[in-house]
Amino acid sequence: MIKTWNVLLLCACLAVQQAIAFPQRQVSTVADTEPTAVAQSVDADTSSSSSSEEKLSLPRNQLLFGTLGLLTNQSRYILRESRNFLKNLLNEMNALPEKSKAIEQNITRVSSVLTDVDSIDLDADPPLAEKMFSGVDEVGKVFDEFYGMPENNDPKSDVAILQKLFEKIGFDDMDKRINVTLQVTLNRFMELFENFETSLGEKEKENDAPLINWYQRFKKEDDIEKKFEVLEEFSTFFK
Repeated sequence: MIKTWNVLLLCACLAVQQAIAFPQRQVSTVADTEPTAVAQSVDADTSSSSSSEEKLSLPRNQLLFGTLGLLTNQSRYILRESRNFLKNLLNEMNALPEKSKAIEQNITRVSSVLTDVDSIDLDADPPLAEKMFSGVDEVGKVFDEFYGMPENNDPKSDVAILQKLFEKIGFDDMDKRINVTLQVTLNRFMELFENFETSLGEKEKENDAPLINWYQRFKKEDDIEKKFEVLEEFSTFFK
């Protein structure tokens, strides 16, 4: 079982919570396919606001929707990477001379997820954030299902066959690329938060003390997965 996809699910979960809380918000994001795209600046559209948003200060708005933009970019990149991988996986499974019932079920499952992902316009403006987050969730579940299969040393077992296919089409390389973008997203979030904190006056810092204290705990975490686990709490400060 690999930890990466659990991290992605946490990332998507947080973003969905924000998107549901502020459904009318439009976030301008960068539609670049390069891994470093998520490091680029994200600007929130502040031309209109709901009654919920009016309760937030401008710096809090910029922090909240800047974070949502980062997660949107991250989700876009994940979907592009995993879509290519799953298409190759589907081709490899279909090409197997013999297929067990479990392999046939995996073919059906992957085909269904790919159909859903392919239906998402990843370059839409404004971005289809909720659809992308939902797509990341489904992709994560597929990988969890594969890696949740019990160990089996029989080279003809479904586990061994799928493991060989994963190696053949470069899962480890994809995993490394996504991990790089996850770290970039975390770094960019820290930049956003540092700018937010710097913009606050003394009174505002007092009002936002719980959020600032949370950020200090976030910074102390060294492990990328633990950082995302702490980041999951971020949206609780905006309810």
